[in-house]
Amino acid sequence: VLRGRRIELDFVRGIAILAVMAFHFFGLVDIPHYAAPFAYICSVGWAGVDLFFVLSGFLVGGLLLSEFTRTGHVRFGRFFARRALKIWPSYYFYLFFQVIVRRHPISSFLVQNVTNLQNYLGTSLSHTWSLAVEEHFYIVLAGLVALWMSHKISQKSFVRICIAICAAVLVLRIVLVALGLTKGIYGYTHTRLDSMVFGVVLAWLSFFDAPRFQAVLRGKLKLLACVAVAMIVLLVFPVKSGIMLSVGFTLVYFGAGATILFLIGHAISFRQTRVYRFVAWIGLYSYTIYLWHHSVTSPIQSVFLKLHIPSTITWWSLPLVEAVVAVVLGVVASRAIEWPILRLRERWIPDKQTLAIASSENGAE
Repeated sequence: VLRGRRIELDFVRGIAILAVMAFHFFGLVDIPHYAAPFAYICSVGWAGVDLFFVLSGFLVGGLLLSEFTRTGHVRFGRFFARRALKIWPSYYFYLFFQVIVRRHPISSFLVQNVTNLQNYLGTSLSHTWSLAVEEHFYIVLAGLVALWMSHKISQKSFVRICIAICAAVLVLRIVLVALGLTKGIYGYTHTRLDSMVFGVVLAWLSFFDAPRFQAVLRGKLKLLACVAVAMIVLLVFPVKSGIMLSVGFTLVYFGAGATILFLIGHAISFRQTRVYRFVAWIGLYSYTIYLWHHSVTSPIQSVFLKLHIPSTITWWSLPLVEAVVAVVLGVVASRAIEWPILRLRERWIPDKQTLAIASSENGAE
């Protein structure tokens, strides 16, 4: 299951899920005035989702581009089957659990989430909107690669279309904000797709313009500048502001991409530290942690209320306990559901690239 994982990418996942948990958990407690700077930093943790988005575009785009460059075609049935076995077992088990416990009215989430249209139809499982965006992205990406594979567009046209999509979504957001039609911009696929498509552009550079990609990786100061600009935008403009809903999202995913490239290109100096490896370990379970982290809030809050824990302690201990329980729950869910299914997936639909590498290694021996 863990074959071929890159620790620097798990570290990115770890940062992303920690940011999301900080945003959700600290956003539900009354933080004292002396900790206001800390609260302000936690308030931008929603951008962890954009980090996930860009990384998803980079990795999934890389999978399809890799197969196409190696074989000259892409087996889309195989691609979607492998994606489904990676994502759906944990996701639908989570929905089944929500049906059983009845914490939310079934009508408030079941049809919406089962059909992966929750970001448009609304859902009481509010954090799952991003999972719908990713599902829709896979379909769009497969369509673009299919066009390329059919020779209707060239290699360069493919990346130009990706860049055009990013530009079109940006223009659409600006127009919607200018017209006052801001409802849904945060979670609709057609207004958030660009961050994942930007990840595909980075993947394309790594495959087809390696010198430029390596130059970007070496551009330490430029990457940090992009990260700094994104952080300034995050700290200055609230997530629901017109600036953020329009150009802000673009600047944020540029910063997310720069963060990923910086961590890929400059990880060697600190990847052996315990903190780095611990964050990467959390990133290993980031998907199931993300699925389940909302479920721990109410039970743990109830325990704190029954114990009459003072507010001077609650503001930091409650989110900390929630995060620890969410991580434990995510690890258990991953090992109980996700990993066994992934082992079966590798038996039923093995990764062709892994097989090719193994075959070449055996031949060399």
